[in-house]
Formats: sequence, C-alpha cells, structure tokens
Amino acid sequence: MSRTKLFNILYLLTGMAQLVAIWTGNHSLRACTKPLIVVLLLVWLVVETGLKGRFQKVMLLGLLAALAGDILLLFPGDPFFLAGLSAFLICHLCYIRAFRLDYLSDPSQPNPYFMPALASFGILCAALMIFLNAYLGNMRLPVLAYAFVISWMGVMAVNRYGRVNAGSFRLGLAGAVLFVASDALLAIQKFAHPFPSAELPIMGAYMLAQYLLVNGAMVRRLKVTRTPID
Repeated sequence: MSRTKLFNILYLLTGMAQLVAIWTGNHSLRACTKPLIVVLLLVWLVVETGLKGRFQKVMLLGLLAALAGDILLLFPGDPFFLAGLSAFLICHLCYIRAFRLDYLSDPSQPNPYFMPALASFGILCAALMIFLNAYLGNMRLPVLAYAFVISWMGVMAVNRYGRVNAGSFRLGLAGAVLFVASDALLAIQKFAHPFPSAELPIMGAYMLAQYLLVNGAMVRRLKVTRTPID
C-alpha cells in the first residue's frame, strides 16, 4: 500500500470518527480525534515535501497554529474561544503569507479573477458582519478582524492564478472557500442561531478544507520564478 493511500485511509477514518463523536455527543472521542486531524496533515506534509521550500514551511506554521486552535476550542468558555480564534487568525495569516510567495514569483502576471474575488469575498465579509452585528457585543472587534483576515486569505488564494500549476491552484482555492464557509457557519452558530446539528457541516467543511490546502501545497509547482521564491 502506498503512503498516499495509507494516509488517505487514516485521515478518512479519523474524520469519520470525529463526525460520529459530534453526532453522538461523545466528548472523549471528539477530544482525541479533533487534534489528530491536523497532526496527520502535519506529518503528511513533512514526509511528502521534506519542507524544502518556504511555501511548505509557512504552511506548516499555519497547521501548527490550527492545531493549537483546535485544542483550545475543545474547552468551554469565552477566554478559550478567544484564544482559539487568535490561533486560527495566525493560521490564516500564515496561509496568506504562503499564497503571497506564489504571487511574488511573477507579480506582473495578469489575473482576471482578482477583482471579482475581491468584490465577492468583500461582500461576503460585509454581509456576515451586518448579520452578526447585533449579537456580537464585546466580541465585535475580534470577529471583524478575523472576518477580514479570512476573506483576504480567500482573495490571495485566487491571486495564485497563473503563477502555479492548475492542480495546486484549484485545490488551494477550494480549500480556502471551504474554510471561509466553515468559519462563517461557526460564527452564525455561536453568536446568532445556536443549533447543535450545525457542528457536523462546520467540522466536515473544515476537515476537507485543510485536506485540500495541504494537498495543494504538496503538488505545487511555480510556473515562473523571477524572484527568489521557492
């Protein structure tokens, strides 16, 4: 059995266990499997890429921040939520940095999708904040900062167009979009309309998003290198 097939099986089983834990309310199983999701991705990224380039190293830092966020969000209470939010903010900043490295490889490359992406993610961010505004209270500023950063992460994923191979671009963009969707659902579920069944699509989208982002990092190939970017 190939390493890729073995990893995919392990990741699928871990993801299914996490969803079963959410569905059944098994907190012990959830606490075990949630961090394991990102640990598997960390190991896979290191094994498959050897962290030879800056892009992969920055993605690794993002995954480490996500792991910290996943652990912090296992604990109840606003302080843990805020700490988890901060960890995921760092995660998205790392992904933005990685995507910017691809942009810098050929900054003169035109991108017909940049302005539509900027408008789309900007509208989504504004609509989410308008919808949540009445519910946020003293969390308004942290959530606004987080919404802006994750929206910009989506824009920067689009900005890789024409600078990396099509497979890496599509995987990264799909992962970024799913990450935005997962976090938007999480914000609505936590602040506006809490309902337990929302945790299944939130976690499902998150697991798939991270999987696609890591896959995109592993198959990434720059089309042109005009600056010292690897």
